[in-house]
Order: sequence, then structure tokens, then C-alpha cells
Amino acid sequence: MSQLFGFSLERAKKVPKGPSFVQKDSLDGSQPVVGGGYYGYSVDFDGNDQLILASDAVLSPSDQDFTFEVWLYPDAAWGGSFDSIYFNNQGTGGFWLGAYQGDWVVRTGGTTNHITIDPAPTVGEWTQVVVARESGTLYVWYNGAQKGNVSNSTNWPTAQTLIGNDGGGSTYYGYMSNLRFVKGTNVYGTNHFSPPSSALTNVTNTKLLCCQNNSSVTTAAVAPGSITTSGDPT
Repeated sequence: MSQLFGFSLERAKKVPKGPSFVQKDSLDGSQPVVGGGYYGYSVDFDGNDQLILASDAVLSPSDQDFTFEVWLYPDAAWGGSFDSIYFNNQGTGGFWLGAYQGDWVVRTGGTTNHITIDPAPTVGEWTQVVVARESGTLYVWYNGAQKGNVSNSTNWPTAQTLIGNDGGGSTYYGYMSNLRFVKGTNVYGTNHFSPPSSALTNVTNTKLLCCQNNSSVTTAAVAPGSITTSGDPT
């Protein structure tokens, strides 16, 4: 595991700097020190890695309100095509989140980009990305700042969920932390908000809460079933 907010001498040189509310080590800046009582953990994806969950309706937005959020630290340039963060692997039809040609997109896999945010989260920095739908409007925020919204009523199907790699060659290089999917609720409303200053928790309607355990990449605070891996996420 790669520790995002916390203290890990073993991986001190490999841990990216944390968000602005976390103090950095005064020596080299690579070792986060606890600030504001916030500890969190991350999973490192090297472009060949996946977290996998079996098909379950609770992991797709369907046609309901929802909130998806994750802290991202891309450590390589976004690719020239697709870079997948979260995908309900329905082929041409599933709920797909990630980057396309350097922009952040919310997509129906294989068919339609519903919203495009230029640019995708900055390489070499931690960004909290939130995608939510409420009453037929789809929203995207970076670090609490709303980046765009669009009318949307897509009814996404149920399928296997793939994190960090969509199974079709669209991969992710970097860290993810505190990934949470809430079905039935827009957690943050429709305006700007202050990003969380503590680890995400099991709020009402949480269906998945993972990438925040200090000992196992497959451990989740909330999940409808077991998480397995492909490749070697760490």
C-alpha cells in the first residue's frame, strides 16, 4: 500500500505530497506528516493494474442520483486516448469515468461523452474529483470547485466494475485514494464546497468505499462483495 496521508518511513521517498491541508516533511517534502488529524491511504496503479468487483446493480448509477468521488494523483501524463478510472464494464453502454485526450470525461462506454472538463486533473498533484447527478443534472468538481454541469438522465446498465483499467486497453498510471460511490444521493449539493479534511466514511447510501486501507488493496470499508485484482496494484 502507498500511504497518502500519514507516516510511512518504509515508503518515504515514494509517497506523493498530500493535499494542501497536510503538512509536508521539512527535509525533502516527500514524507507527509499528519495535519488536521487526517490519515488516508492509496493504491498505486502502474498501467497494468485493476481492482475488480463482480456485477452488482448497486455499483452502477442506473437512472438515479449518485455521487462518485476519489482522490487522484496521476504520476504520468494522461494518454493520447482513454485513461480509465472507473468502469461498469458493459462494453458499449457502461458507466465510464476517466480522461480522454487529456480532458476529464463522464461517458457511456463506447458511445458518448456526456460531459468534458478541460483539462483532466493535474499530473503530479492530488485532486479530489467528484462526479454527481441530482434531479437530471450531472456535475463535476475538482477540489470542491464546480467545473461544469449538464442535463443528463442516462440509465446505465449493471455490469462488472473495473477500477484503474477498463479491460480494453484504457489504463491509469498513478495513485487513487478514498474512492466512494453513493447511489441515490448527491452528497455535496450543487454549489462549490470545501473538500473533505478527513478520511471518507460510510454515509447514507454508500455502496463502495475503498482505496483507504493501510494493509491490503482489496480491503474495503463498504462493498457489495469481494474485491479482486489483476496485475499488481500496491
